[in-house]
Amino acid sequence: MPAVRWVCWLLPAWPAALLLVAGSARRLFVLVLVWLALAVTRVVASRRRPYGCPKAIYVSHLALCSVPLVLSSVWFFAGPTTKGAAVTMLAATSLLVPVVDTLWSALGDVTTRWTWSDAVVLPAISVAVALLAFEFVAGPVLYPNPFGTDLAAANSPDRSYWYIVRKIDANGVNLATSYGFLGPEPALDYTGLRVVVLGDSIPAASHPVNFPRAAQALFTEQDAGRVEIFNAAFPGYSLEQMKRFYVERLAGLRHDIVVVSFYVDDINRELRYRKRNYYYTPSWPEWMQDVYYRCFVCRAVVDASGQTFLDYRARGRHESVPAALRTLDEIRAEAAKRGAVVAMLNVPFFNWPDVLATASDYRYGDINAIVEAWARDRNVRYHDVLPALVGRDIRHLRRAADDIHFNEAGHRLVGAELKRLLDDVIAHERLHDRATARRAASR
Repeated sequence: MPAVRWVCWLLPAWPAALLLVAGSARRLFVLVLVWLALAVTRVVASRRRPYGCPKAIYVSHLALCSVPLVLSSVWFFAGPTTKGAAVTMLAATSLLVPVVDTLWSALGDVTTRWTWSDAVVLPAISVAVALLAFEFVAGPVLYPNPFGTDLAAANSPDRSYWYIVRKIDANGVNLATSYGFLGPEPALDYTGLRVVVLGDSIPAASHPVNFPRAAQALFTEQDAGRVEIFNAAFPGYSLEQMKRFYVERLAGLRHDIVVVSFYVDDINRELRYRKRNYYYTPSWPEWMQDVYYRCFVCRAVVDASGQTFLDYRARGRHESVPAALRTLDEIRAEAAKRGAVVAMLNVPFFNWPDVLATASDYRYGDINAIVEAWARDRNVRYHDVLPALVGRDIRHLRRAADDIHFNEAGHRLVGAELKRLLDDVIAHERLHDRATARRAASR
């Protein structure tokens, strides 16, 4: 048995090596500290009491407690990258086997009276019942289905983006348009100016108050029907997905202006699709994501470890800027084919704690300068929302400190900024003449 004990006590060594390579000093320290505490307990206990246990039962306990280590190892190696949380889960499960050995040593000759029935079978049944109870009783309470039957999403043929097929409101009305975004169905014939806003969750298309609607209300106050704005934004979209949705799903939608709601957090997101309405990423094996969403016990363990594999990003924001500019060029080229004008509303990543004293204090000011230069070189009308937020307490404009989205006051402020941008585009491109000609042709 000495060889078996050596193996079980050496198991935490390679997770420790992974933590060392990953630079997780704090987690490595905790792992080593727990291992040393177990080792001291093991030595003291083995000297104090005789070690008498049926070897077969002892080995079976070690084998059963190594199952979580095997599963976490499979999880670790199946992922595309080494994540600190996955290593943490690996390290934690590697300690289970020496824990069992320590307990056996502490129990000493008490274990000589154990039988397979009370030492293996009954505990295994108890654990299985507890896990099943959590899975079918506590699991749905802790992780309820956030979608129900009111939301249905579909994916593009290559599953590089998703769109909405059905979203039922309280009156039983489907809020999804035939193009896949929320809002009223665009009329085939229109005589005013039509604006399409592309974005992620920042334009908040599913909320009753959002900045495209706020801008629409301001236009309506001036001249009803002159400008109609469609909020074709989706939570979680990357800039690349905005482009693909625009090129493919919105190919038949006539419009005059396409506004890119530029948000620096979108430029390095991975492409994602939806399955049973949950976010999936092609960067990770689909079976791992199925396990996470379908097994409540597994999700609880993964969440406890801090694993956030669905937020995986292969590149940083700064190194993603060149690709983002190419994507903007592709949106601009596609809009030109359709006779539409591209404009850009740059919404800052407003995660500062309270008041941003000056624009120079903004963390991504260098990226803003690059994007603004791109717009200037291509004669794209550009408007930065950052100056409107400088000097204001951002806590009064976003939902919460840990929810970086605008509240109603924030959306109204940004809506006024969007209207300023659109007024500039309409005047610069002489789009009033286009609308006048369209109305004359419809008579």
